[in-house]
Amino acid sequence: MAAPPNPGAEAVAVPEKSDTVVKKKKKKNKNHNKTDDTSSPATVVHDRAPLQISTRRGRTLLDVVQFSASLLLRLSVYIFLQWIPTSLAWPLIPILYGTYVVSWLLKDRGVRKLVKQGSAAILPQAGAGDLKELADGVTVTDQTIGKQVGNAHPAEGAGLTEPPTVESRPSSLYGKAVALVTGLSIPSRRVNLLNLGLHTLLFSFFLDSYGSPYLFPSHFEHNLIFHRVGDIGPTHSKIQVRWPEPLPLFSGLEETSEGSGVLRDGLQRVEKPFRIVYTEVSSKAGMRSRWERGPLLTLLEENDWTTTASLSNLWPATQYEYRLAWAHNNTFVAPHRLLEFQASVGGVGEEEVASASERNYVGGTFKTWPDPRVGQGMGGLASTPGLLEDEEDENVPLDDPNYFRFITSSCVKPDFPYNPSQFVLWSWLLRLLPSPALYLPAEWVSPQISNSWAKRNVIPGFDMIYDRYIKDRPEPSVRFLLSLGDLIYADVPRYGGPKIDTYTRLWRNLFASPSFKRVFEKIPTFGPLDDHEIKNNAAGQLTEGTAVGEAFGPALQAWSQYFGSVGPDPLSPGKHYSAFRYGNEAAFFNFDTRTQRTPSTGYTGEEEDDLQHIPGAEDDGLPPTVLGQEQKDDFIRWLRAVNNTATFKIVVSSVPFSTLFARSTLDVDARMDSWAAYLSERSELMRELEYVKNVLIISGDRHQFLATSLRSGEDPNVDRYTVTELCVGPLNMFALPISIGESSETDKLLKHIPLGRQKWADIVVDTRRVMEPQLRVKVYVDGQVTWKVKLVGEPVALKAVKTVGGIAKSFLELLNWRPRRWF
Repeated sequence: MAAPPNPGAEAVAVPEKSDTVVKKKKKKNKNHNKTDDTSSPATVVHDRAPLQISTRRGRTLLDVVQFSASLLLRLSVYIFLQWIPTSLAWPLIPILYGTYVVSWLLKDRGVRKLVKQGSAAILPQAGAGDLKELADGVTVTDQTIGKQVGNAHPAEGAGLTEPPTVESRPSSLYGKAVALVTGLSIPSRRVNLLNLGLHTLLFSFFLDSYGSPYLFPSHFEHNLIFHRVGDIGPTHSKIQVRWPEPLPLFSGLEETSEGSGVLRDGLQRVEKPFRIVYTEVSSKAGMRSRWERGPLLTLLEENDWTTTASLSNLWPATQYEYRLAWAHNNTFVAPHRLLEFQASVGGVGEEEVASASERNYVGGTFKTWPDPRVGQGMGGLASTPGLLEDEEDENVPLDDPNYFRFITSSCVKPDFPYNPSQFVLWSWLLRLLPSPALYLPAEWVSPQISNSWAKRNVIPGFDMIYDRYIKDRPEPSVRFLLSLGDLIYADVPRYGGPKIDTYTRLWRNLFASPSFKRVFEKIPTFGPLDDHEIKNNAAGQLTEGTAVGEAFGPALQAWSQYFGSVGPDPLSPGKHYSAFRYGNEAAFFNFDTRTQRTPSTGYTGEEEDDLQHIPGAEDDGLPPTVLGQEQKDDFIRWLRAVNNTATFKIVVSSVPFSTLFARSTLDVDARMDSWAAYLSERSELMRELEYVKNVLIISGDRHQFLATSLRSGEDPNVDRYTVTELCVGPLNMFALPISIGESSETDKLLKHIPLGRQKWADIVVDTRRVMEPQLRVKVYVDGQVTWKVKLVGEPVALKAVKTVGGIAKSFLELLNWRPRRWF
């Protein structure tokens, strides 16, 4: 490493000569009337030349260490806070900070020691008697060297010198600036202390960001309260509630032991304190349907006080209102505790609290989806297609059976990028002051300033979604938000171990975010899981006894409690893949790409290399798998069932199908974790997908946007790309600005957007023109539309589906599957 700059030199004490002149004050003796030189006090005049701190041009090893530690510390903290909050930062950043502090202390000690040595070098040794004599009768004044004062005869003890003043040559402004830039110590102690303070502040920012999920109080189990709507269909809806200890323990009688017949006084807990009640919202003023009894809610500590209730036998395309009622007295639950929590985390303001208090209930609204049969093959019934590409949200009713909009993205980390105004030691004070957004020009105000100033646990990506689809609207302009996984980062930057509290703590932190709260309260949010809800690149099979294998149990339990249970029902009991549909327009299949996955050997570019022995498998030649055989069979049956009953088939995968990421030598993670590492199974699925009309794959994970057209490349009769994939993300995480591979016979590049920390896709499904069904996609990057595309599908001769009242209640009924040909 090159020698660091030389802002101020190393301190070296250089003593200069000091002359002493002694003048005795003459004093007449009263008895002899003469001058008594011995009895008059002497005036000792010192010439005090300052001790100069000179410089040396050379640099020591300590200088190099201090400069290197400062440079690496600043760079590492910047990368961690603004680019990649990697787990590698611990213990790297603490080590760098400790190295800098030690080098600073050694440099400071060296300067002080040299100054002390320089002072001692010019002081002669004085006896105790001389010191006493001087103290009793000598007056000391300063004079210039060479100027004689008073009696020319030196007084006794004239050789004694006074300690000189110690001064350092003043550092120039340039030298101080260079010292602050390089972090090096100079003779100016004030500059050195400022340098130490700045490095300590940077390290404090790192500690605040690193520990924020554990230090921020809103994710504690006793004070997080929320309710939301999840999966919705034409005749059903799911409602999730979290409410710790809604009722206090009450006294009652209990058996001393089961079957003993002996009773004693004890404290009991009400396990089912709430009931969901709901009613149809009438469009006529003053008209309201009766309240219907919904299910009781079981709230237990072992479920982290979460529960999900299903409402069934609802009417399609109908607005409903739901409320929480006390089960023991059939009265509405007052919102006081909920409002107190929301106000404590900045989720509501004083006006909202006052307005909500007037309602005196806890609840919300939702609208069921259209009947699959309404509008089938008839174009739009509720609206007429106009300028399709530029049509505004208000022009199309939300319950149009042939038109709907949803948004999708992946990868969320609160408080990223880090804003210094969020620092725990002063954020509370800054919140009392007006936001800078009030005084800055509008073009200068970024969403991070306007929405995140001095707030904790904020997610700018969700703030942008709120501003775009919810703010100032009577109802959101999208039907649902499809999350593609990585809603929490259990192992980034800190992993708390394979225990349930590690995961529930982070889920609480997510749902406590005021940014996420105002989105999930208005837009149904659900989707599949991915690796960071468990552990990086997690594979659920053949990992027993490993750190990844131990993480699956508690991770899946926490995911199910907070997110999985409110999504569509799994197609097989105990599994985590599911299917749902919106009318006849689109059928969705959510892959589970983690629990059935086997460890991969990485992307090699050759399918034959994929057919190798899996690490940990007993049978040689078993190919790696992402889905497992049961899920793969169910998916193929689903494809056959929806091929002629839905216009668009949307496959949801948490990891990308495209091999373009893996073709880049820089993207090592994609070579191990994407579908490119499982080429055999990918090719098997592509051979099925390329014969199905209007297939769209939505994926995430890669922190880049990528649009590709796919085909298997195996059938010479298929000369076009029939499958489109959109890889979307992150919603709020670091961007990954690295290159991808070039287009190939199987993967054709449409669009690549590597930059942007907040990305999501806005997808409109429009089948109002039967012969020209469309998917219109807008890609938002940092809140702005960056790319738009219209995907025109092929017309599908839809077969009749069951009407309301006969909608399938099981997987086999849903699929209505029997052996059949594709067309």
